[in-house]
Amino acid sequence: MRKAIICLLTLAMIFGFAYSTMAQKITVTIESIQVRVKTIIVNPTPSFNIDVWVDRGDGGIYYPGDNLYVYFRADRDCYLTLIDFPPEGGATVIFPNAYHSNNFIRGGRVYRIPAPGYDFEFSIAGPSGMEVIKAIATLSDVWLLDRRIDQYSGYQEGFARISVTVGDTKILVDTLIDRVRPIPRNNWAEDTVVFYVRYR
Repeated sequence: MRKAIICLLTLAMIFGFAYSTMAQKITVTIESIQVRVKTIIVNPTPSFNIDVWVDRGDGGIYYPGDNLYVYFRADRDCYLTLIDFPPEGGATVIFPNAYHSNNFIRGGRVYRIPAPGYDFEFSIAGPSGMEVIKAIATLSDVWLLDRRIDQYSGYQEGFARISVTVGDTKILVDTLIDRVRPIPRNNWAEDTVVFYVRYR
């Protein structure tokens, strides 16, 4: 009986360690993808600027239940794609969306999501961690995704959940890199905003 208990405790410790190690690897992978989005999809010499920010500023802290407002502005007319990379992994296109299906924006104008008249709020739910929003703007109508946002299986509440797993998100980032690489540097621009979700 004593041997059986010792054996069960040993197995529990092994499985617990394995689960903990696996969870740590997943977290590191999600963070590494977010860092990749910030540091690799970068244009150091654009001919125009795109700015994206949130209401609490870059590095701002939000708590579950808080509302989030995303702002963006380009200094010339362009086509914009905004992709959100949350702490749990995956990715969601927040612009264009069902409320603003055309991703053409006017230079010099400040846009907000949700805009007045949208019948929804971005409400922070968690989990805790870093969240990254990437803006990619092009002067020509270049499609950066595989298909229309409403063709994704995760399309709900007006936004396209374009990847769910960490592996899918890595493929998505690789695809974005491949799509922007052939575009002349003076024809596209990018920006990134980072904020954090915390529990009180």
